[in-house]
Amino acid sequence: MPGTIIITGGNDSLAVPATQLLAKYPEHTIILTQRNPQTINQPTSNSRVYVKKLDLEDFSAVHAFANAVATDVQVGKIPPLTSIICNAYHWNLRTAPELTGDGYEKTFQVNHIAHAALVLRLLGHFDSVSGCCIVLFISDAHWTGKNSLEKYPPVIRKANGLDALVSCQLGLSQSQSTWAAGSSGPFPWQDHCGGSQPGEPGRLARITGERAIPSDRFINACDHSQIEILQGP
Repeated sequence: MPGTIIITGGNDSLAVPATQLLAKYPEHTIILTQRNPQTINQPTSNSRVYVKKLDLEDFSAVHAFANAVATDVQVGKIPPLTSIICNAYHWNLRTAPELTGDGYEKTFQVNHIAHAALVLRLLGHFDSVSGCCIVLFISDAHWTGKNSLEKYPPVIRKANGLDALVSCQLGLSQSQSTWAAGSSGPFPWQDHCGGSQPGEPGRLARITGERAIPSDRFINACDHSQIEILQGP
């Protein structure tokens, strides 16, 4: 089934072999995203492979990208979406936690919040027949005893604020795992963005923040304990 596949972090991690494999299937349209598109090293001679700018550190950029993709699907420039591969990530083990311009810890925003906003914003533009496949990359950082970050030298912890860094990584891993587990499997559109009754939270709403997400709204920002739902443009 022809469809469009979005891969964030198009020059990193599994995006390289994934793109090379998918490019062998011309029925697929591939959108690679990168904060700086000029750094993409993927072969893009295939007319169905696009390189787009997307800065996950900026919520306004995420919303603008989602709007552009939605418009392209609506006007028939690209086929409906079949998959979003949330491959981009940020990981800081050198300095104290950094905040984005939106005021949120950078690792948590890039790896989780921005991807959640992107996926939720584009749910209505997936192929209605073949459905969708959302790929999330998570870790075992929240499993006691399985993560090497539990054992780091106290001197490093004191000097560089790694207590906060590791705490952030644990929270991120748990958030991603919970979101992935709770939203897996086929379920109807209203279960993504709201319950069957007005004001009733859908599955993702319950997992993400105990708030209903109407179809005309989207996640703008959240932290470990709360979520803000703002009116979309």
